[in-house]
Amino acid sequence: TGTPTSLPVTTAKPGDIVFNEVMAQPVSGGSEWVELLNRTGAEITLQGWTVWDNLGHDPLSSFHLASGGFVVVAANSDAFRAAFPAFDGLLIGIADGEIGNGLANTADMLVLVDGAGTVIDAVNWGPPSLTWANYVTYSATLWTPGVTAAGSGKTIGRNALGSDSDRATDWTANQSASP
Repeated sequence: TGTPTSLPVTTAKPGDIVFNEVMAQPVSGGSEWVELLNRTGAEITLQGWTVWDNLGHDPLSSFHLASGGFVVVAANSDAFRAAFPAFDGLLIGIADGEIGNGLANTADMLVLVDGAGTVIDAVNWGPPSLTWANYVTYSATLWTPGVTAAGSGKTIGRNALGSDSDRATDWTANQSASP
């Protein structure tokens, strides 16, 4: 038997990998998904990373994200592929079929945390709530008010591709998804 090898760890700083587009309310039969972008000039290994929402979190499969590269993290990769059959990019599925505890349509948060526990990026839509189980841990990364929710079949995305804005006003509702 062979000896398992681990992926080399590449350190990322906050803002190196960003949420670029979020589908929180897919049409019936669709999948929630988020698009991540590597804003750096180097490949980054995401090992031990997690995505948090207001009530839960999910570990991401370990993978390498090329410089300037995108990855879509989908709650259900089969449903995502059915909705976007021409998509030929990197796709990571979530084992339990939900991102976090399932993304809420009108108000929720996403926080990307590396293997060392550092918050790399965050976004929230709708007003943050003290009732969110993960609010206290990540409240410093949230905006009040949050980004305006996009509605069914639409996404929220950064106004400037990959910009690390840290402001809700730098996000907009997209009329069509563009993973």
